[in-house]
Amino acid sequence: MRSVVNLVSDCLTSGKSSRFYKRLVYDDQIATDAAASVDLREIGGQFRVQATARPGQNLAQVEKELDEELARFLKDGPTPEELQRVKAQYQANFIRGIERIGGFGGKSDRLAQSQVFRGSPDAYKVSLKRVQEATADDLKSAANRWLSDGVYILEVHPFPDYKAATTGADRSKAPEPGTPPELKLPKLQRATLSNGLKVIVAERHEVPLVDFTLAADAGFAADSLATPGTANLAMRLLTYGAPSVCSSSSICREVVGVGAAIFRNVPHFIDSRLWHTVLHDLPVRASHLCNPYLLMRYRRAGRNIPKILFDLFFCRLCIDVAGQEPAQHSKGRNTF
Repeated sequence: MRSVVNLVSDCLTSGKSSRFYKRLVYDDQIATDAAASVDLREIGGQFRVQATARPGQNLAQVEKELDEELARFLKDGPTPEELQRVKAQYQANFIRGIERIGGFGGKSDRLAQSQVFRGSPDAYKVSLKRVQEATADDLKSAANRWLSDGVYILEVHPFPDYKAATTGADRSKAPEPGTPPELKLPKLQRATLSNGLKVIVAERHEVPLVDFTLAADAGFAADSLATPGTANLAMRLLTYGAPSVCSSSSICREVVGVGAAIFRNVPHFIDSRLWHTVLHDLPVRASHLCNPYLLMRYRRAGRNIPKILFDLFFCRLCIDVAGQEPAQHSKGRNTF
């Protein structure tokens, strides 16, 4: 039941296409965020739902719409697309977590949970099997059993202005660092594509994950002094879709539907996915990278594309992967 309740939580708030997020943030625009989490313990647990209202928005309306979406889920259960999506997410997040030794979701955490809750360190295998075999009726039944028996509502309002304390921790000197562990890196394989793009491959075979990192020869240093933050904004817009092509929510569905995750940290664009989905939608990702919303706006307006956007977006690795004609600009400046 524990793993099934986690799937319920993911249906409601995991990703921009989830029920709470889509209703409150996208459709009605009364909140800036909506999230749910499950904290299960030996004797009892908590299912938390949290929404951040937009400035000036009535909290009662936010609560009302959360209740309406939850009631709809309790009545109808998840759709087939939602069920497939949260299963893929659960598996991918589990695998990413056990790459670590400690921390939430790490090896020690999973083994300890399995021992405490089920009496065997390898009981996580049972949970994984239950997730893969879970049906829409299983999620609906679990939601009705645990989420229809009253709630505790807490409103949190902005803090007043505070001043930093003049006394407390000793900050006159930095703490002494210990001896760092030996760094062991995998052997790097290097190649150059026909379009000049440099490719670096580092292999580790402990887990079935593949991470694609696209690094552009641009970053915060390319920001205009009058418009700081341009590079970060441009990178974030890579997954905001493009008019008449795809929307931000459809990109989110494509990504989480195969257990993938996208990270954007100027000047890097990272796509992490399960090994068996590597070739699932690389042409689609190529379209997102090469035809982002902001560039289409510049093209329609007949305006010159700023250098930072040019360097960030015209990186032709995915054009090459998608089998398109390589563009004739900024050749060989990006590293993957």
